[in-house]
Amino acid sequence: CFNMIGIVVPIYNENDIIEQSILKIIECCKEIDYFICIVEHYDNTSKPKLNIDIPNIFHLRLPRTQPLQERMNGSMVGYKWLKENKKCDVITDIDADVSQDITQLKEGYLLIKNTDFDCVIMSRYVLDANDSRGLFRDFTSKCITFSCNLFTGWKYNIKDWSHTYRFYSNRAIEKILNVGVIVDPGTMPMIILLNLLQHNFKIKEVPTIFIERGRVSNVKMFRYMFYYYLNLLKGVLVYYSEKNYKKLALRNTK
Repeated sequence: CFNMIGIVVPIYNENDIIEQSILKIIECCKEIDYFICIVEHYDNTSKPKLNIDIPNIFHLRLPRTQPLQERMNGSMVGYKWLKENKKCDVITDIDADVSQDITQLKEGYLLIKNTDFDCVIMSRYVLDANDSRGLFRDFTSKCITFSCNLFTGWKYNIKDWSHTYRFYSNRAIEKILNVGVIVDPGTMPMIILLNLLQHNFKIKEVPTIFIERGRVSNVKMFRYMFYYYLNLLKGVLVYYSEKNYKKLALRNTK
């Protein structure tokens, strides 16, 4: 029986804030064992190599592939590394700027460990949740959720399809890694969730507080949202054929 939460922190050009963010995360893990995997994507604009001398942390560096993709790739690479190298019974993601409510780390961990849920979504759109983002980002996320529920015939009625602050069981991580995931910008969170739902994994949404980010890694928001929505449509449509899904899935975890 494992007793550890694995935390993936994907970063790109955020070396100046990552150490402070890691210390905040550790502060919220006092009552649970943890291991943090930082996945850094770099290119010729990246700052000097990150050097964090803190226990229970592993730092991976990968060349950046294409714009907007480092967040999605970083998560998958981190899941795979933790699965192969650490005995974690729960795995989650945290943004480098700690936009998520990290005081819920213990709550999410225990919900997976002590129940039969395979995925716990820290939802921004259930009762008692709070989202401080701007109107445009909030509207876009709600449109994505509406679209995903529409595409799936309201079979699942998930309130927050796009939030990456989730806690996964070992069984769920195995399914995600074995099938693969299309990692075009904006596609990964929804396709992962659809994959789990269609294979009868148990999902729970709990309210969370989301804090507006101080920055969006060198990407203009309108351009980001355009790619986000375009690739969501593509990803959901191709997913409905399991054969095509596997052909198109990018196993970017090597």
